[in-house]
Amino acid sequence: MIELDDAWAQLSAELWRPQDAESVPLDAALGRVLSAPPKAPHAVPPFPAAAMDGYACAASDLPQLLTTGLPVIGTAFAGTPWQGDLPPRTCLRIFTGAAVPPPCNTVLPQEEVQREGDRIRASARLEGHRYVRPAGGDFPAETPIGQANQRLTARHLGLFAAAGLSAVACWRRPRVALLSTGDELAAPGAPLAWGQIHDASRFLLPGALEALPVELLGTWHCGDSMESLEHTLATMLEAEPDVLISTGGVSVGDADYLRPWLAARGTLRFHRLALKPGRPFTFGLLNERLAFFGLPGNPVSSYVTFLLLVAPALRQLAGECATPPLRLRGRLAEPLKKAPGRRDFQRAYFTTTENGFLVSSFPEQDSHLLSVLAEANCLLDLPLACGDLPAGTEVTFLPLS
Repeated sequence: MIELDDAWAQLSAELWRPQDAESVPLDAALGRVLSAPPKAPHAVPPFPAAAMDGYACAASDLPQLLTTGLPVIGTAFAGTPWQGDLPPRTCLRIFTGAAVPPPCNTVLPQEEVQREGDRIRASARLEGHRYVRPAGGDFPAETPIGQANQRLTARHLGLFAAAGLSAVACWRRPRVALLSTGDELAAPGAPLAWGQIHDASRFLLPGALEALPVELLGTWHCGDSMESLEHTLATMLEAEPDVLISTGGVSVGDADYLRPWLAARGTLRFHRLALKPGRPFTFGLLNERLAFFGLPGNPVSSYVTFLLLVAPALRQLAGECATPPLRLRGRLAEPLKKAPGRRDFQRAYFTTTENGFLVSSFPEQDSHLLSVLAEANCLLDLPLACGDLPAGTEVTFLPLS
């Protein structure tokens, strides 16, 4: 069996980043991975802008506020600027976001002055050169914005939109084909024959893939025979996936045909993890190009191994700078049971207290319990040599949200 950290080191070394990029409209770029940072077509803001509601003037004219005051000769709104330069020893009523005309370099907040008809005055000397956002204060024209291999969030889309971009260059999303195997599986909604169960992975894993920058080509199912497996996989390969993900059929049972199929057609890198849940996990390559992940048939085990290994591998294939899953530290709320010998990821629930995170492991950890997985909001990461732990022990956990 291979340790989890060794498995990830091998995966990250084997899998490559897509080399082709494509232009993606901004309204379709959420969650995509930037291949190269675009250059800003113009400065942001493109003009000096008022940061407050008030009056715009030149700082050199401020002493006049204490004597004769400054006449207000017009108004500038956001989107309706004052046209031309402002004459000396005058001011302009201005609102937040409006363009500040030359030679103005100061905006006086309206609460700092007294308005008397068409003139403003002040009873004390005011500072100049305030409350004007300079042109290019966020970034100048031709500045690269964003970072290559960065997953795009709503914040990035706002940045690109402010710069006037309508599309950005992104890596092509890896194409993923998903297979569930087993005669015992029935589609959700279908009646169950004696000995059958509904196929939870058919919705569990596509739901998990939705959060990643990948394209799901479809889901397939095959029965427990080499003929059914070969026919289904041939159909899946016609869709030209970059990644095949299967659930079930990778253990050592008489009806587990996926490992021999892969070994005959590609390269089998490893097929067992020193992990609970999730020991029967297979990784290999077809034609040194197509990545194959064989997950355990148990839905909880397949989900845990997907989060720990497949999800970061897919992010790397999508061009993202993949990082390990987020890990936090907390203390056990109750005693915990664990047998030494395998690294264990127990389903747990954490809460936030004034003293940090408090973590409770569920008493039932059988890997068929989807109800426990649905209720959990984290996975406790318990080392291989770890045994039973008392309440109050500091532990590491991975948030599931």
